[in-house]
Amino acid sequence: IGSLEAVIIVLACFGNICRSKVAFSAGLGPPTEQRGPFSAETNLIYSKVLTNIGRAYNPYTGVFTAPVTGVYYIRFTASSYGSTSNNMGLNLYKNGQYLLHLGENAGDGVAKHVSSGVTLELAAGDVVYTRLPANYVLWGGTDLSTTFSGFLIF
Repeated sequence: IGSLEAVIIVLACFGNICRSKVAFSAGLGPPTEQRGPFSAETNLIYSKVLTNIGRAYNPYTGVFTAPVTGVYYIRFTASSYGSTSNNMGLNLYKNGQYLLHLGENAGDGVAKHVSSGVTLELAAGDVVYTRLPANYVLWGGTDLSTTFSGFLIF
């Protein structure tokens, strides 16, 4: 092993413990259309997966399940185009507990984009997901302007 390769191995592994690799990024894929409004809060399923290292994100449920205990960075974006009667936004949940709301009010028909991120301590098996609030809308499509991403920091 060369000296640089040895340094990389030392940084990735300490003794017999190696750092897990976990990262995902997914967007509300096709069809290109407005999602919502729905009469009840609804789980968002990001079906267009760009990255799923560690396979911890489920594109059929929209849920990220932490495979190992650690600190994770979770990022999410939301967009809406042309809605003249509904607010745009989403809610973030951890293990069924509401954490925060990200959105913008006003049904003026102007394109809207919001983005946020949080650092969360997660135990192995904890789940994180987003939900569309009742009577809110989001835009989904090939442009992937509404996304959900995360990765293990340490």
